[in-house]
Amino acid sequence: APMPAGDGSGLRAGIVRSPFWENLDPEVEEACRSALDATGWHVDELELPGAEHTRAATVLRLTLESLPELGDEDMAAANPLIRALIKYEMLLPAHALTRADRVRSLLRRSVAAAFERCDVLVWPTVPAPAPPIEDPTIQLPSGPSPADPPNVRQTGLGNLTGIPGIS
Repeated sequence: APMPAGDGSGLRAGIVRSPFWENLDPEVEEACRSALDATGWHVDELELPGAEHTRAATVLRLTLESLPELGDEDMAAANPLIRALIKYEMLLPAHALTRADRVRSLLRRSVAAAFERCDVLVWPTVPAPAPPIEDPTIQLPSGPSPADPPNVRQTGLGNLTGIPGIS
């Protein structure tokens, strides 16, 4: 059912602490918490069964969905590292995609159940400020990390479930 028009102050926000509010840059976490506090929304912590598998399922789906698009000319034009990565991806067993799809189905059911308890799900879009191009490493409480894996952790749920996101 559509939500009634209004100022949005009556919304119910769901926070899925694990994994989306873990291992965040302290400034990012504080900025997100401050923004959430300013809304006046009622906030509940939720568990989202399957959320811990979001990153792996997202990477598998994105990787394997793009393979049929690649032609011989793409492989020839790719640098050696990318060619090696693509060849590795071609060796991934089909059951990995089946498992990723099972995670996707679980997450869709989990999100549907979450929306019975809340109107929006809230977490930081990225876990840390964007790094410089010359060194795409972010600093997290757990230590330095390439930027892509933590970013996929934060955004993959929308890709897998088809729910819209706002940054």
